Amino acid sequence: MRVYLDHLVHFVYEDLTLYTNKLMQSGLPVIRGGSHVKWGTHNSLLYVNNNAYIEWIGVNDPKIARQAENPLIQHLVKKEGCGGHLAQIAFRVERFEEFLKNIQEKEIPYQLVDGSRKREDGTLMTWKMLFLNTTTAGMEPPFFIEWGREDQERRQELQEQGWLNKDLEIPDVYFAVRDVDLVLKEWNKWYPIYQKVEWIKEEWKGKGVRLQFENAGIVLLEPTAVGMVSNAIEKYGEGPFHYELVKKE
Repeated sequence: MRVYLDHLVHFVYEDLTLYTNKLMQSGLPVIRGGSHVKWGTHNSLLYVNNNAYIEWIGVNDPKIARQAENPLIQHLVKKEGCGGHLAQIAFRVERFEEFLKNIQEKEIPYQLVDGSRKREDGTLMTWKMLFLNTTTAGMEPPFFIEWGREDQERRQELQEQGWLNKDLEIPDVYFAVRDVDLVLKEWNKWYPIYQKVEWIKEEWKGKGVRLQFENAGIVLLEPTAVGMVSNAIEKYGEGPFHYELVKKE
């Protein structure tokens, strides 16, 4: 079964409009996404060529957000004291119903959430999210998303809207974890990871493995000494902490 990086989720705790303007002034072609009315949140987006995107999400109705049953929004509310940061990633799978059946057969606890977002132009988008109700040493596992549409159809729409940035790609996303082997053991329960290589980031004081998914790599790093990896864990907890955004050659 093919598994793709769908998007990165960056939590924002300042005014999202001002934050988005800063991103645009820095040269990033970010667009306003819209509002998740039933979650009390809104977002801005950056779509890249390898069929992935970055989402910057913030709260625009604290009362609704605090009551939301969506685990991602609960995570957003809980992490406010940490300040804005890259906090989560989402995968998408080629055959969602088959993947869900596999999760059920393995008796992995999960939660399905129906999602929707009202775009700036008033149109409504809908999707499904699957959250695994497990943690690895306190780290929330990635969640899964089902758009109900083929990738090529979604890509065509992004091109027609002028939102797809064909010159940008996200080749790798980095996780800071305390125990790489423990994370691999847990992740292998929902997806057998066959393509992996040892990875060392000496300048960050981290070592681990790089996992190759269909359109991007996920690098799991554990600290070897005090440095960028250990600092990320200390400040934000285990999870994604860095990504590469590169110009496509």
